[in-house]
Amino acid sequence: NHYIVGVQQGSRNAVDTVRDLQRVLRSQGTALQVNAPAKFRTSSLDVLMFVNDRLTKLEGGVDSILKKVERQYLDIKEVNQHKWIINTPEGDMDQVIAIQKFRWNESKFKLELALPKLAEVFEHRANFVENEVRQKAQNYNDIKGQLQHISPKEGNIFVRDLADILTGPSVKLSDFVYSKFLNTVVAIIPKGQVEAFQNEYENVSEYVVPSSAKQFKGLGEKEGLTIWRVVLFNLRDSLEADMPSESFKKTITQEFADGCRDLFKGVVR
Repeated sequence: NHYIVGVQQGSRNAVDTVRDLQRVLRSQGTALQVNAPAKFRTSSLDVLMFVNDRLTKLEGGVDSILKKVERQYLDIKEVNQHKWIINTPEGDMDQVIAIQKFRWNESKFKLELALPKLAEVFEHRANFVENEVRQKAQNYNDIKGQLQHISPKEGNIFVRDLADILTGPSVKLSDFVYSKFLNTVVAIIPKGQVEAFQNEYENVSEYVVPSSAKQFKGLGEKEGLTIWRVVLFNLRDSLEADMPSESFKKTITQEFADGCRDLFKGVVR
């Protein structure tokens, strides 16, 4: 946790004050000087108490907004925690560095404004962020709902068109080899069977080209699957001059598909 503490400095300088605070904290925390403005436009004690109450309520509201943003981010990313980085004009920083390098943004929060007016500016800014977060969350949920509505119509990865599945930076045209002697098949293997597949796929059929399996990283993982390219020989003897028949190609592919199904619970397409 981070706490902002106001200390009456008197005749002492800031370095000595921070050192005294660190001495009190010992090993239980770290004292850092925050570069906040030295003077604000204040008036009576009543006004200060009013602003204090207003900012206390605002603090609770901002904390609620931040927790909402965090919860939505973790839900979208499907993770339990995240190391948060603060975006600043000087670059991305973690929380401690950002506090050390904090600078009051006078272009947004002008110091010539009275404290009640500054508190009002803070409130407007917090409300703007809350509304923006709510709108983005609504847009995300709308799109997610549309995709969930569309997905059942498209079918799962086992029946969808391979052209729609094999996209992205991990897939290259050169991965697919088709020639007189060679043919490429796509194997869909459950994640739990990957090690067995890597160790045994070459033994599934005598027509498998050794070391030809290549995984398309990132594809199928949300469904608990992995997708691989495997190259097969087309001919009984790769030195034969005659072109293999289509029925023989299908026989080779079916042999490999049957082996993948029985050994690795996979599907070959």
